[in-house]
Amino acid sequence: MQNKPWTTEQAQQWYARQPLVLGCNYLPASAVNTTEMWQADTYDLDGIDRELRLAAAAGLNAVRVFLQYWVWKADPLGLSARFAAFLDLAEQHGMLV
Repeated sequence: MQNKPWTTEQAQQWYARQPLVLGCNYLPASAVNTTEMWQADTYDLDGIDRELRLAAAAGLNAVRVFLQYWVWKADPLGLSARFAAFLDLAEQHGMLV
């Protein structure tokens, strides 16, 4: 069974139900760049938790992060685990990523 494209009205109705996205590009205060944000030795989950809580309290509901290729190349499983933990925290604080 093939899905039919949405009509203009269906698309507009879907869009009207979406919350306003208010966010920022995010880099933890403990990191000087995206490599430090994601590498195992400098990943600061407690600091990220605190900062996402503050961002949510300030009215933000989204953050943009950049995944670092070199961290993935050196430690793909570790980066995947750290990113999953980040996504879990973001969800706990009602943040889109």
